[in-house]
Amino acid sequence: MKSVLLFAIALLGAGMSTAPVIAQVETEVDVAPQWKRKPSVNDLNAVWPTEAAKKQQTGRALIGCKLNTLGVLYDCRVITEEPAGASFGAAALALTPQLLFTPALKGGRPVAFSEVRIPINFKVPPPPPKPHDFAPQRVASNVRWLAAPTYEEVVAAYPVKAREAKLGGTVSLTCTMTKEGRAKACSTMVEEPKGYGFAAAARALSPRFAGPTVWSDGKSVSGASVDISFSFLPSMLADGPRLVGKPQWARVPTLEQLATGFPKGEDRVASTVRVVLDCLVETTGGLTDCKVQGETPPGQGFGEAAVKMSQYFQVTTWTLDGLPTSGGRIKVPIRYELTPPAAPAAKP
Repeated sequence: MKSVLLFAIALLGAGMSTAPVIAQVETEVDVAPQWKRKPSVNDLNAVWPTEAAKKQQTGRALIGCKLNTLGVLYDCRVITEEPAGASFGAAALALTPQLLFTPALKGGRPVAFSEVRIPINFKVPPPPPKPHDFAPQRVASNVRWLAAPTYEEVVAAYPVKAREAKLGGTVSLTCTMTKEGRAKACSTMVEEPKGYGFAAAARALSPRFAGPTVWSDGKSVSGASVDISFSFLPSMLADGPRLVGKPQWARVPTLEQLATGFPKGEDRVASTVRVVLDCLVETTGGLTDCKVQGETPPGQGFGEAAVKMSQYFQVTTWTLDGLPTSGGRIKVPIRYELTPPAAPAAKP
């Protein structure tokens, strides 16, 4: 009997929910997020789309972002932009590492907020720049880092003053990428709170980042500007389960690899199979030491098959909200949809 395999997989950081993300409304929290650092005129001018600046063109964009418990934006997307095709949406996204909010509060405790919608208005265009002001420089966003600081390295770099005060902080650096995909010449865009050494710790960790050497269009990354966010959480200093962020998939099994590793048997019936793995993230983003935490239905080899297939998974080594994954454990829910072949048509 042949089975058609449909594959769906979700990725969770420790303690996160598998429920669909639904934009929260103010009534679901006691205190909604508030601005802590808005974009300045200079910030807007720095990201104004080149062609629009040449034409003295204005515009606006609406972006939606998730917000972590430190008030850091991540997973940002363009909802609308006007005029269409003038790159004001991309410009608004380029601002997000510099923006900060107070976290939402529930019962007096910071909570993650599923979506904040931010209108960015490019109202007063900067003076027309001189031609040499438009030296080509690519701005990289959402880089999938092939190497990044590990959990242990972030904890070791945690500033002593902040450690003693059990204080968390956020930093946003802007760096230049080398032809080897490394981050260099990093400067601080945002540090909150100041005076505790968070920016210095982030800059000390920046040489650990390594990304691709070429873009998807084949051009070298050399000289590109890249923003890197850092979230220093006091909970990282405590004993117990390691809190990692929510990484992105860098690699998943191919359909051929899934079909090969999938348990076979003539007695399979149409069903949905669910397996939850608990895995350690390696320094390269690969998964190891995977254990089956749940298997439905049990006893048919699906959990064992999922463990074997874990070698084909890879996650990003740094999350968009500035947390390490290497050295932490993540939960990997896998769902198999099994569909038996259609019965042969009856002969006339």
